[in-house]
Amino acid sequence: MILRKINIFFILFLILNNLFMIKPYSEVIYKVDNFHSFIIFEIKNYAQLGNIVVGRFNKIEGEVIINENDITKSKINIKIPVDSIDTGWKERDQHLLGPDFFNSKEYPYIYFNSLSINSLAPNEFLVTGTLKLLNNSKIIKFPIVQITKGKNLFNQDIIVYKFSYSLNRSEFGMDKYLNIVGDKVDLEFYIQLIKETKGK
Repeated sequence: MILRKINIFFILFLILNNLFMIKPYSEVIYKVDNFHSFIIFEIKNYAQLGNIVVGRFNKIEGEVIINENDITKSKINIKIPVDSIDTGWKERDQHLLGPDFFNSKEYPYIYFNSLSINSLAPNEFLVTGTLKLLNNSKIIKFPIVQITKGKNLFNQDIIVYKFSYSLNRSEFGMDKYLNIVGDKVDLEFYIQLIKETKGK
């Protein structure tokens, strides 16, 4: 009888302990590696019979918080300095930074903040978030692929992602010269993350 009571109390203890047990902290912060991350874009130039202008943004800032226990609780917060645009022609870049296009003096950054992240397959995820360009925000959705994960030559923990997205610039209020510069912009993102080291 005594043994039965002890067993019952032991079982209850295990159940309650499992219910209220605090799980180990599982969030890991990764910073965007600005030296190994970039964005390539393509847009049509109708002044040149629809030829393609290819450019890139050379700087990306921000962090990704990865919840290793539950990927849906992970977060992405990124901003792109508009003045890092590079089309290979300084005069064109200066025009793009002006009020006809990016208006970089008033809106120096493009922002992206995730709202949800879901797993599609091993190393593939569906990201939904808010993209803010100029003074306009839009919820967008795109798949993202993890290319690699591990330690680099300098023993830093890194993750590399690649993803694509297409947008119409006019939807964000960038609607000048649509008869000369295309509306649709195709983007390719290559993002390398470095695990934040304690003490930094």
